Amino acid sequence: MSFCMFFMSSKGSHISHDIFYTSYFVDFKSTMLILNKQLIYKVCGEDCNRFKYKQRLMQDMEGGKRITFVKISKPDEKDLNKNLQWFGNSLGLFGERDKDRSCFRIFIELVKASKSEDDLSSDEIAERLELSRGTVVHHVHKLIDSGIVIREKNKYSMRVDNLSSLIEELHKDISKTCKELRDAAQEIDNCLGL
Repeated sequence: MSFCMFFMSSKGSHISHDIFYTSYFVDFKSTMLILNKQLIYKVCGEDCNRFKYKQRLMQDMEGGKRITFVKISKPDEKDLNKNLQWFGNSLGLFGERDKDRSCFRIFIELVKASKSEDDLSSDEIAERLELSRGTVVHHVHKLIDSGIVIREKNKYSMRVDNLSSLIEELHKDISKTCKELRDAAQEIDNCLGL
């Protein structure tokens, strides 16, 4: 009997197989993508026509959107800055590695720009916040992957005009994803005869 064990590390995930005694470091996202693909093929076979979601699942796994919610106690005080920080943390935007709060500052800059209906380039954001362009691009891509920011013609803007609408849009995304998962689960159950 063989099995995979995952160990999180700063370099990715460590995978070891107990039969072959081989081990190597790989990117966790890629590993999960490969394992998910293998599971789909194992369950339904490469030519399973009944599993109509297989191709779409493959595409979604390779370029999907990551929406994260973290339950954090809301600050009691009416401090706008603390409430914005709480809002962003609740959406999983600001990690512990972001020591100088670059992502938070970029998020705030894009919120301010949405008020005046301005789209900003990475160079404009970098100049306003005195950050490197690479730092801005890194964090903006994280915001895009979260479904919060959109890119049009090399300029970035909030997906919607206000934060309430943003939560409504994220709610729609989650509902759509849950429906797709429910449909896919039904197809897998049918393939397995469950």
